[in-house]
Amino acid sequence: MKRLFAIILLSVLFCASAFAYDFSAVCESGQTLYYNITSDVEPYTVEVTFEIDGTEWNYIFYSDFLTGDLVIPESVTNNDTTYSVTSIGNYAFYNCWELTSVSIPNSVTSIGYCAFYCCGGITSLTIPNSVSSIGEYAFFGWQNISSITIPSSVTSIGSFAFNGYNRNLESIVVESGNSTYDSRNDCNAIIETSTNKLIRGCKNSFIPNTISIIDDFAFSACFDLDSIIIPNSVTRIGKNAFEDCYSLPSITIPNSVTTIGDSAFYGCSGMTSVAIGDSVAWIGQMAFAPCRNLEYIVVDAGNPKYDSRNSCNAIIETSTNKLIYGCKNTVIPNTVTEIECFAFYMCLRLKSITIPNSVTRIGGYAFFNCQDLDTIISYATEPPTIYPETFKYDDLSIPLIVPCGSASAYSNAEYWRYFTNIQEDCSFVEENEISDLQIYPNPVGNILNITSSEEISSVEIVNTLGQVVLQMDVNGESAVCDVENLPSGVYVVKVRALRQAQGATLRKFVKE
Repeated sequence: MKRLFAIILLSVLFCASAFAYDFSAVCESGQTLYYNITSDVEPYTVEVTFEIDGTEWNYIFYSDFLTGDLVIPESVTNNDTTYSVTSIGNYAFYNCWELTSVSIPNSVTSIGYCAFYCCGGITSLTIPNSVSSIGEYAFFGWQNISSITIPSSVTSIGSFAFNGYNRNLESIVVESGNSTYDSRNDCNAIIETSTNKLIRGCKNSFIPNTISIIDDFAFSACFDLDSIIIPNSVTRIGKNAFEDCYSLPSITIPNSVTTIGDSAFYGCSGMTSVAIGDSVAWIGQMAFAPCRNLEYIVVDAGNPKYDSRNSCNAIIETSTNKLIYGCKNTVIPNTVTEIECFAFYMCLRLKSITIPNSVTRIGGYAFFNCQDLDTIISYATEPPTIYPETFKYDDLSIPLIVPCGSASAYSNAEYWRYFTNIQEDCSFVEENEISDLQIYPNPVGNILNITSSEEISSVEIVNTLGQVVLQMDVNGESAVCDVENLPSGVYVVKVRALRQAQGATLRKFVKE
């Protein structure tokens, strides 16, 4: 009965679909091709099309019939009329993954949208000098081709025409006479010279200093790209521009760049460092996530909108006091009022996080999939606003340490109440801070230095559980603390001035 129903369903689908072509003919390589008449007066012309109109499912079904080496004819005869084949239409060879080669005749002037989409079995391609336009996604997903030559006749190439996990594509050669696209210094890239955009790059691409825009998805899925130099002429890096460039170890973004798009370096799992110039005024969501091995992002000190406070290894939007992105060992300064969505998303090696009392909101997915996160410290007496996916809710038994007297507030706050191990820390009291107290370096390896213009009476270092792990009397204006044997993590140093009868000045630091 089920088999009968399936047969009836297929019959209905075919009956409901109209034939998309005007006539068909067998080409010299043995395949049956389908044509639409585009001019029924001289000169008579046709475009190559697909057999069945309707849904994308129909295209995929039809494409299974085309295999082997395909030779598209320059002309075809039907009812005693000879037509010139001038176009390969939209979806004409969609998903023809069993084709092994294709010969495009000199009569063709345009190649349509998704014309050869995911023809993964083809290993070489020659585009004739007659072609002037190539549609979006035309050659998307060709997995086994290593080089493409684009003739000078081509004046228009659609988005993603050669994109889509073409992992073996090492070069795109654009002939020098091309008025719209150019190959500068053998850069192996598609460059739109009229707008100074780099549309598509490949392995070992060289970006000339005429380029001002690296376009959306330009290097996406260039798995073997292991180095890239962005020239000072570039002002914008588009969304997903370097997505999934697994082999890229580091990137330096020059001072000319003002915008880094959403997910620009998403999934660059081999990347360990990023240097961002001081001109960057906007960094999109998930621009560096989930770059699981990224340990630091250096932001130039002169950046008016983003800042690196106390080597906090984070991107902070100082105009709005938002933390946009954080990495392993991030120290959040007490100027931050919001931690943005996806800020620490998939920071797999993040062990603990300290939220200052200035924070009022933590966005969705901010700490989602931080698999090694084992301690959360919040100095906010009023629980910040969070969302269902701010933290990963399948492990909320880790310690959540909150200020003295605030456990009840967290236990009753929306989404915070799902934490099962809320602890109060009553050890810290701030009174009459030492205004010019300095601690350095931060993060610290072995020796933590403390300086002040006031006389210091004592120093205590406290771990995230409120335990005193180091205590020393000072009676001077400076102190040297040996922290070499402390485990890696976040600590608070409590510095008491001689004038203070009680209380202390608090500073956070990271032990590497």
